Amino acid sequence: MDPETRRRIVAKLHELGQGDSSRLVLQVAPSAPPQNEVLHPSQFPTRTDFRKALIEQKRAIGEAALQSLTERLQAQDVKIATAPLSQAVIVEGPIEALEEALSHPEVDDAMPDVPMGLPPTVKDTTP
Repeated sequence: MDPETRRRIVAKLHELGQGDSSRLVLQVAPSAPPQNEVLHPSQFPTRTDFRKALIEQKRAIGEAALQSLTERLQAQDVKIATAPLSQAVIVEGPIEALEEALSHPEVDDAMPDVPMGLPPTVKDTTP
C-alpha cells in the first residue's frame, strides 16, 4: 500500500473515532491459481461440479494468501475475521493496532468498516 493511501485511511479512522475500538477491512493482493492448476469445464461432468471446484479452489487460494497476515495480526490486541473468497481480513481493535496492521506488506488496500446509509426511497405513485 502506498504511503498516501495509508495516510488517508489512518486520517479517516481518527475522524470516525469510534471510541476504544474501530473496525477495518484489509484487502490482500489477489492471488491467481498456479498455471498447472487452472480448471476447465471439460474436466468435470457438470457445470455445477465445475463451479463447486472453482469456489473451493478460490477459497483455498484465499486462505493461503491470508495465512501470513492473520498470523501476524494474532500477535496484536485485535479481533480477526477472515473472508477467504474475498481475500480480506476484518480487524477490530484500538486505532493504534489498526494503524500497525496497515503496515503489513500483504495489505494491498483497506477501508474502515462503517455503517452505510441508504438514500430515501421515492414512493411509487403509478396507478
